[in-house]
This record gives sequence, C-alpha cells and structure tokens, in this order.
Amino acid sequence: MAKDFHKAVRRIVVLSTAPDGQPVSLEFYRKDEGKKRKRSMLLKQPERWIRAMAHAQLAASQAYLSRHERSTQKRRDGWALDLTPNVIRAMRTGAKQVKLRRLVRIPVLNP
Repeated sequence: MAKDFHKAVRRIVVLSTAPDGQPVSLEFYRKDEGKKRKRSMLLKQPERWIRAMAHAQLAASQAYLSRHERSTQKRRDGWALDLTPNVIRAMRTGAKQVKLRRLVRIPVLNP
C-alpha cells in the first residue's frame, strides 16, 4: 500500500473501528532502502579482493586463536610446542575462505 505514494511519505496510519466498537489503527511503513554505495568501476574488482582477503585473515586468526587456547589447556607450554601445526592448520582454514573463481569471475564452460 505504501508503494503507491510519493517517496516523501514515510508512514501511513489507517484508523478504523472493530465490530465491537473499539478503535483499531494500522500503520504501514515504507522500507528505507538506504544509500547506494558509491565507487568507481576501476576499483570495484580490487575492493572485492581486499574484502575477501580481510575475511580470510579473520577466519585464519580466529581458527589459530581457538587452536592456541586448546594447546595451552592440553599441556604446559603446549602453545609453543604446537605452534607450527596450529599456524599451518589455521592458514589452511583461511585459504578455504578465498575462492579464486569468485574473486576473478571465471566463466564456467561446462556447467
């Protein structure tokens, strides 16, 4: 119902009465679509890469932190003993977050 009105209309209140005589009000709100992101076409692809790398680093650091805590609780100085395997496994977890096909937009030849 709110789509039929001008974009300046934010809310519509419909007042009516129920069969028992009680007042009833219905409110319709226009969805705020927000602002469109502004960026140049030249920087669209690099921004996608940077964002994907940031998500991958976040996943890797969270994975390492959980492994570090587990190693610390397992045995004394366990984090130092398990440092290399923990880092390798965490980096593998982060690498799974980055999909090359999604970053470069390679067309699929045989779907």
